[in-house]
Amino acid sequence: MQEQGDTALAAAVDATPRYPAVKLEVDWNRTGLYDHPDSVLTSEDRVETVTVERSLTSDLPETASQIDGYASSTLKATIGGRASDGLPLAESLSPYRPTGSMYRKPLPLTEVRCSMGLRSATGTKLLPQFAGQTRDVDFAETSPKISISALDPADRLRASITLPAYAIDRRYEARNLDGYSKLYGYTALEYFTGRVNTQWFVDYILRRNDIWATPRVRQDLLISVTGNGGFPAETGITGLLQGSTTSRPDYTAETGPFGETLQEGNWLTYNDGSLVVPYYTTEQVLLRTGNGIGVSQWLDVQPDAAASPSTRTMWAFKPFAGSGAGARVQGAYDAVNNEFVVSAVGNTTGTVRFPAGAAGWKFVGFHARMTSTTGMTVTMRLGGAISTKSLTFGGWPDQAAPVGTLEAYFPLTWAHLQMWSSPSPESTSSAVPWTGEVHTPEADVPRGANYMYYLPDVVNMDSWKLMQEIMQAENGLVGFDENKEFFYKPRNLTTNIGTIEKTVKLADSVSELSYTVSSDSVRNTITTTTQTAHYPTTATDVMPTVWSTDAPDELVIPVGIWEYEIALPPMTVLPWQDVPQKSTEQWKDTAVNATITSGFVATSASNTAFPAPWNSVYVTVWQNGPRSAILRVRNYWDKPIQMSTWEASGTNPTAAFRLSGLKAELDNPVVKKIQSPGSVARYGERVLELPTSKWRQSQIRIAGIVNGLLALLANPLPILEDIELVGDPRVQLGDTIRLVGRTDKLSIRATVVKLKRVFSRSTGLHDTYAVRPIAPPGYGVIGDSELGRLGSTLAIAS
Repeated sequence: MQEQGDTALAAAVDATPRYPAVKLEVDWNRTGLYDHPDSVLTSEDRVETVTVERSLTSDLPETASQIDGYASSTLKATIGGRASDGLPLAESLSPYRPTGSMYRKPLPLTEVRCSMGLRSATGTKLLPQFAGQTRDVDFAETSPKISISALDPADRLRASITLPAYAIDRRYEARNLDGYSKLYGYTALEYFTGRVNTQWFVDYILRRNDIWATPRVRQDLLISVTGNGGFPAETGITGLLQGSTTSRPDYTAETGPFGETLQEGNWLTYNDGSLVVPYYTTEQVLLRTGNGIGVSQWLDVQPDAAASPSTRTMWAFKPFAGSGAGARVQGAYDAVNNEFVVSAVGNTTGTVRFPAGAAGWKFVGFHARMTSTTGMTVTMRLGGAISTKSLTFGGWPDQAAPVGTLEAYFPLTWAHLQMWSSPSPESTSSAVPWTGEVHTPEADVPRGANYMYYLPDVVNMDSWKLMQEIMQAENGLVGFDENKEFFYKPRNLTTNIGTIEKTVKLADSVSELSYTVSSDSVRNTITTTTQTAHYPTTATDVMPTVWSTDAPDELVIPVGIWEYEIALPPMTVLPWQDVPQKSTEQWKDTAVNATITSGFVATSASNTAFPAPWNSVYVTVWQNGPRSAILRVRNYWDKPIQMSTWEASGTNPTAAFRLSGLKAELDNPVVKKIQSPGSVARYGERVLELPTSKWRQSQIRIAGIVNGLLALLANPLPILEDIELVGDPRVQLGDTIRLVGRTDKLSIRATVVKLKRVFSRSTGLHDTYAVRPIAPPGYGVIGDSELGRLGSTLAIAS
């Protein structure tokens, strides 16, 4: 409820007579300033009627008291009178009248907002009711009035979404099973490593629609990882999690500087497997004279004079291949001396150190620029200050990899890791912040109730549709409020039975209240289906084949160097690799062939009786997008080749090309039935079957969500008809209201799930509510004056 503590406004709501007021604002000039002479329209002159409707949509039964799904709102208004230029408003605002101010100007998708209120003892108080964009603006030749319809900002969430490939392997999945928590005495719900919280998905979708709950990113990024609710990169490719998880519980989650859910850093257990997440760029990065790389992140700095060892790696960027694959630019933190350490590890190592400042969260940015083959300038951005130092080292290896690898470590908690390539720092002025350093959240995205083991296969899906699917899986709630701000409420935050925003006395406000108490509202058995997916590979395993040719002549390569883009299977990551050449004898040997997960045989395309000479064909592959990879073939033979076995007869060759990688495999679905035994004994089994969803993956998490839902469905609830009453501009969707009977003997608590607020210049301000009761009669709340009466509304279980 808005302005709940304003006593003057509360008195105006209940007063007789009442004096409602409305302000409708339309940004006709589309400047964001509402500066057209007729942008502001009021109920005192030109606003005749306004209807604002807000509703919650859910896949749960209408009788369910759980508030979930997604919120939407619409506005319809009728305006008339004269414009500021003296013309009738309908004529002045028409895009087809040369004499009007809007001639040949667009009207749909224009920003509009509406406020309603009442005149009180302290003046007229207006409260926001709607913010969105016009959908239709209707004119009639013979009418002096204009009709406007508008939609809320959910229409902004229309960007197409493709999710990156990501999954955890069996090591991390097993850690989330209930048996493991019992065996080792840990609480399974605390585990976080590797899984992805709903928060990551909501944040990812919003960022794709230019809504920034978390800090913005550069436009030229090679790798971007928010870390908010999970490890998947939003830019770049996420590899297989490295590190042991068999001898200790996972790191727990920590809250970040902007409300993020982050992997907790852990200095002491760092050596026990050294949790590392590799991220791959999708293009080559050359560390050559004049060029450089930048890395920034938010860090929770924790100096410790007794830390052992004193220094831990935070990140390492490796753009080289072959014998020099370990060469890198590396960032570390020295906890004993409270310093950041940046190193160039090549043929020999060079290092510079920077003071890390006070403990706590801070934005830290580095840029390393090659000034010569053995020289580097390192610039650090910390606390609004710029520091620059130089180092020398032994130079880099000769062979550059087709893509770079950024390894992220977790001795400290971090968020918003960015990596890019540029010849100079983003800014060398202390007055100009780097991207991501300064941030004001544009949406509220708390930690969600659900966790996922893998990212489902989603390609070019509408943002709003995807958001709805994710919310239905965990019974959460999303939408835009009256101020056009996005909100996300996880299941446990959607309804608070102990908080009452408004008490409605039926004798004063409602002509009649009709309700039905029926067993039809009871659901005491809920069935769910969960299904996980995982990478079959662990850190020490050989990656399986994820792509191969089916026909001998599927890949025919002319002489020279050629690149081809290939489509990858869903939920696949293809780490870059030099594909090894094999012989026909190896390929045909059943035992040897079974071990070839990546390799090729090259044969003359015109006569397969001739194999390509050894070391005349080289193949490299790397992933360049969520669903594609680049295949580079260097054919130094004097003949076109194909990837197949060679046959002495020149006939019937076999396709011979394979690539290895990570492909998430779906496990068998698990069906669970959860019941309320007492309710089943009383009313018989009444089943609610939740629809199958790829977003329901964790048995433990979904069971927790279902148990909470079951507690609210297991007993009969009154089914209430819509309630019509005098308008109260303070009441919002999702508010809890208490309906009190004429004799105070009837009391029902309910949540507003639909709200229709109508202003008319002739009839005033009126509301219509659709409500859902929150709890059955007798549902106790400790400390509540009404529901906490011992022996009456609150019983002690025996």
